[in-house]
Amino acid sequence: MVFLDTKMSSNESSSAESDDGDDAEMNVRMVPLFNREESMFFLDLVGGEFKINNCSIFIEDSVNQHQHDTGNRTWDGSIVLCKALEKNYSMDDKSGSSLFSFGLKNLNVLELGSGTGLVSIAASYLGAANSYGTDLKYCLPLLKHNIHLNRNNLVNKQIDAMELDWFWFDERDDNNTLIIQQAVNNTKTNNNNNNNENQEKRLLRDKILDISIDVIVAADVVWQEPLLIPFLSTVSILLRNKTNVETDGSATTPQKKCILLYTDRYENLKSKLIENLEEFHLKYYFHDYDKAFHEAFRDESMSIVTIYA
Repeated sequence: MVFLDTKMSSNESSSAESDDGDDAEMNVRMVPLFNREESMFFLDLVGGEFKINNCSIFIEDSVNQHQHDTGNRTWDGSIVLCKALEKNYSMDDKSGSSLFSFGLKNLNVLELGSGTGLVSIAASYLGAANSYGTDLKYCLPLLKHNIHLNRNNLVNKQIDAMELDWFWFDERDDNNTLIIQQAVNNTKTNNNNNNNENQEKRLLRDKILDISIDVIVAADVVWQEPLLIPFLSTVSILLRNKTNVETDGSATTPQKKCILLYTDRYENLKSKLIENLEEFHLKYYFHDYDKAFHEAFRDESMSIVTIYA
């Protein structure tokens, strides 16, 4: 863990606020991460103290919108995963050529549960060809806002914010049994569906499925057991999904994978994660703690696992 004795000056706060002061879409409460007692890192995210690839990332948190709101704050796992990706970026110029590499250079990266967008922005800083931050609809204003805050360092970078609800991919039969292969093969929209609300959700889901994805990244997103199945349903379908670009034979694409930063908070949750991975016929590899993590940004409760089909 790292504890930095830093404080944000009023000038820094003013600078960060004036950079996007006309944003009327949301009411951002600019609270540096070090002001939250539960955080293990003393970092001024608003002032750009956190750097990836020698570039500052400016991140603002927002006021929680409801009791289940976990997307409007920056979680420590996001910081840890960013630094792990950066560590391997500097060590391996070949960038993603290995299934168990953390390299993102020239790859299409989609983040699940982006929240404030820290990992999605870091992926762009680390050379991703395209970076997609996804989360529930209520998170998108803040996600887009933080992308805008970093626009000067994202010149010529392709980064988008998109709505994605994992329950769109949670396919089960009438007996509540997982439909795995069938879900993969029948994911696209049934245009005969007359329900407007369901149709809209399916169209949004199809938009995600049309993206050519090389790497999925996710930080600290499966912190409760009810989230495991929807999350892994989404990962399973995205890893097995083939877009037109990937099936036209024009280029060789690397094997798809998901890089998950997992924090062990509850007894037996990790074993349940492994059990569910096997139910989905997904393979997994837990990385060596010392090799994977940045020595100043890690915690023994955390693991990094590569998931692949």
